[in-house]
Amino acid sequence: METDNMDTNTNNEMNLWDLIILFFKAVKKFFIRLANAIGNMLQLTFQHITVIAVTVLIGLLAGLFLSRPSARFYEAGALAWLNGPTSQMVKQMSRQVELAFPKTDSENLSLATLLDIPDSVARNIRKIESFHVIDCLNDSTPDRIDFKNNHSLEDTLNVISKNYLYFRIQIKKVEQLPVYEKAFLDYLNNNPNMQQLYANYKTNQQRTQQMYTTELQRLDSLEQLTYLQPKEHIKVQPYQSQFLIGEQRTQVLYKDMEKVLLAQQKSTPYYSLCTAPVVLLDHFTANPNAVNNRKKVCIIGVCLGYVIGLIIASCMKNWHRIIAYLRRK
Repeated sequence: METDNMDTNTNNEMNLWDLIILFFKAVKKFFIRLANAIGNMLQLTFQHITVIAVTVLIGLLAGLFLSRPSARFYEAGALAWLNGPTSQMVKQMSRQVELAFPKTDSENLSLATLLDIPDSVARNIRKIESFHVIDCLNDSTPDRIDFKNNHSLEDTLNVISKNYLYFRIQIKKVEQLPVYEKAFLDYLNNNPNMQQLYANYKTNQQRTQQMYTTELQRLDSLEQLTYLQPKEHIKVQPYQSQFLIGEQRTQVLYKDMEKVLLAQQKSTPYYSLCTAPVVLLDHFTANPNAVNNRKKVCIIGVCLGYVIGLIIASCMKNWHRIIAYLRRK
């Protein structure tokens, strides 16, 4: 039995050793193939340096043209607070605006018509997007933005916030952002369903604030009352006066008032934002670095030019094989 166990352990060790050897052989084979591929690319480059240089130069010129100052787009974003409507409802309304690119078949569904903005502004807008805000720990705090739109609905700890939504736009002229911002907010806030939800939400907020104020006044009035102990206090009545002799006590309700004040302080910021169904916490802020900045676009153009040059050079090198294959019946 001991001999069989030793043989089994030896086989297991050998199998693990074989797996390690196979892994390093696969890694070695990968790097050899990678080196051969780089060598073939360099060989094609030196054999057809003229073709490669021409395609790389064309890619560089295309990058410079596409990244010229008049063609640059800038990205701007803003975080919105929702008074009444849910983030899913506002995102669905924003979807119609997001799909009005680059042009629609119907003039009634065009971006200029939907937002009631001049065509000169609509033509400078490249993309409009909206993203859910993720509330980690489910504590009503905006923690991160779901830019990939792939948050799992099964996650019950990190949930999608119902009161926050993030909007992002790509626009050519940053000075036109205020025009777009006003038109976009008017488009959302003038919707009848949004107005109805907002009215109900505002009424509830007003009632909550009034309740806190009434409770504070009640607690304050109770603190003004004083009591005498014992109840059978001694009364002394001199001429035109009356004195009560005994132990005087006053109710102390500071802790109760502090709880109400803390609750009121938490709800006050929400009440102060209750001015419209959708309120931006800040104006659209543009990133000073263009989406199609010169450095990035030129690098992409040069890389594409080099790849296209390699493809052309490879076709030139195997021209006879390609012709023979096409002529084959």
